[in-house]
Amino acid sequence: MWVQLVIAALFLVSCCIDVSAAQRLSAKDASKNIGKANLDIDFVVSSSSDQQASDGVIYLNSQSAAQDSDNLRLCLSANAIAQLQERGIVNPAKTLLGKQLRIAGAVMRLQGQALLPIQSADQITIIA
Repeated sequence: MWVQLVIAALFLVSCCIDVSAAQRLSAKDASKNIGKANLDIDFVVSSSSDQQASDGVIYLNSQSAAQDSDNLRLCLSANAIAQLQERGIVNPAKTLLGKQLRIAGAVMRLQGQALLPIQSADQITIIA
């Protein structure tokens, strides 16, 4: 009888565990996973740079200093920016600053920096 209760309790606890949370990476860990596809990353926007006028993109950084070796830089394409604006995020560089995001994608290295291209707003989930 006790064994069955313990098994039932363990089953209930296991139902409450977010299995995908164990597979999520921090931005720092993700910056070390260059070239791996389908990463699920927890990301807090510490700084941003609106380069729409010159480069057509917006950069969101996991570190205050974009050149930090642990920085993961998101590069929002014009398409992703337009989709975010359609969803009411008129100025993503300012609106997302300080927000906790969940990012899906693959990290690459460009000019010595870890970079994750965002082609679609669907790659971004705002957590808080």
